[in-house]
Amino acid sequence: MRKGIVLHREFVSEQNLHLLEGMDFVFISMEAGTVKKPVIKNLLRLEIPFIEVGMGVYLRDGKLGGLMRTTTGTARKNDHLWRRIPLSDGGIKNEYDKNIQICELNVLNAGFAVVRFKKLFGFYDDRRDEHYSTYAIGRNDTNNEDPA
Repeated sequence: MRKGIVLHREFVSEQNLHLLEGMDFVFISMEAGTVKKPVIKNLLRLEIPFIEVGMGVYLRDGKLGGLMRTTTGTARKNDHLWRRIPLSDGGIKNEYDKNIQICELNVLNAGFAVVRFKKLFGFYDDRRDEHYSTYAIGRNDTNNEDPA
């Protein structure tokens, strides 16, 4: 399953969106920001399926909590994307930017993305076909929405 993975050392921007052409699938893991919107628009135009992940971490009573997000976009289901994926630059208070001791959350979020990818392609059973899911750290639960 690891064949054909291409590493690009530059950040995606509006100037190099052409690098996405010809891809079979794209994982998006980038900070909230206006650059994300043209990336997603381009993937939709090219009908390249993708999974976008993100998280918000906050501090409450000296403990970290937060939410991890997995959003799937395909040619068949994409009407939910603009209300689910944050696209603004800044203004969101997030401990994620300040606390480097949370690598396990990155691993967990990546794991959710890979499981969703494998569900899309029939490796795992998929009874919900959710295109948006969240994991809440404090409640230790997942929420699945936007089925195709």
